[in-house]
Amino acid sequence: MTVIRSVLRLKPRPDGDGEVLDFYERHAILARALADGGCAGAELHVRVPQRDEVVVTALWHSVADYQEWTVSSARASYADDLEELLAPESLPLGSGDLYEVVVSMSGADA
Repeated sequence: MTVIRSVLRLKPRPDGDGEVLDFYERHAILARALADGGCAGAELHVRVPQRDEVVVTALWHSVADYQEWTVSSARASYADDLEELLAPESLPLGSGDLYEVVVSMSGADA
């Protein structure tokens, strides 16, 4: 079974990482992606110590599942508001990069 990881890099406006993180929490964006069924897990990251980049990663059952999410009404409902929190180099809000997961291990595997 193929699993896909999406990686979406967002550049907040200066000192705006907290606003982007709060936006994701307030709108339950990761939970919405999970609720759509094609997403198997999602994470929100912020670069340290600079806090100048927010990275959203998610595992998808297929490329098609991710593509469905990128055009879904759930994602569209917040995209314009999120763009207002981002630096110009992050605009327009598009799709993330996709990677096929070829090896996966956890602490239990070691």
